[in-house]
Amino acid sequence: MTVILFTELFNQCFISEAKKYLESKGMAFKVLLVIDNAPGHPQSLCFANENVEEKFLPANSTSLLQPLDQGVIKCIKATYTRLVFGKLRDTLQANPDCDLTGLWMRFSIADAIALIAEAVHEIKPRTVSGCWKRLWRDAVSECEDLGAIDEEIMDIVNIAKQLGAEGFSDMIEDDIREHIEDCGEPFTSEEFEELVQSPTGSDDDIMEDTEAQTPSDWTLQKLASIFWQAQVLKE
Repeated sequence: MTVILFTELFNQCFISEAKKYLESKGMAFKVLLVIDNAPGHPQSLCFANENVEEKFLPANSTSLLQPLDQGVIKCIKATYTRLVFGKLRDTLQANPDCDLTGLWMRFSIADAIALIAEAVHEIKPRTVSGCWKRLWRDAVSECEDLGAIDEEIMDIVNIAKQLGAEGFSDMIEDDIREHIEDCGEPFTSEEFEELVQSPTGSDDDIMEDTEAQTPSDWTLQKLASIFWQAQVLKE
């Protein structure tokens, strides 16, 4: 997440969606937005909208306080992984002539986005409620037992064995658990800036074309603008 993208998300998506939701509940447009203290989340948002009050979590407290880090992200990643493996299995069963390697190579970003959306949709309200227990315990009436992740992991391993290919048949629960708990190293401010300014294509992709062509100048800002315009047209 970059400052530019987060600001666009706030102004063009969050404000309208929050207002629409509150209106559907017959409530006034007043919002308390709790934000992780990260390089991509600008403090200037505190003055962006008079109906939205922003509160930033203390620095270096993400794993301890941030709601999504209290199990929700792990639940989504576990469910997403199960859905991916399930999609591969179902496709192979419906098309016996298909090759798992070929299917895996053809798995696209569009496929991933669709399954991420499905994984988010499967998250139970009790799971979301429970993620607030460290920030606002009195507001948590019930919470999902995060031991449900263990059931997802068992399902993933079982599906992997059904796939039977190398790298799947010998998969164990610890492999899946390590994947789910791995969040990677966060970007620094300098890396964020470099990511925003650089083209989306890699140098290798450009060099593969032996003919002299103008390199792609697609940047994340331009892609964000396209996605926003597409959403407007859709509505």
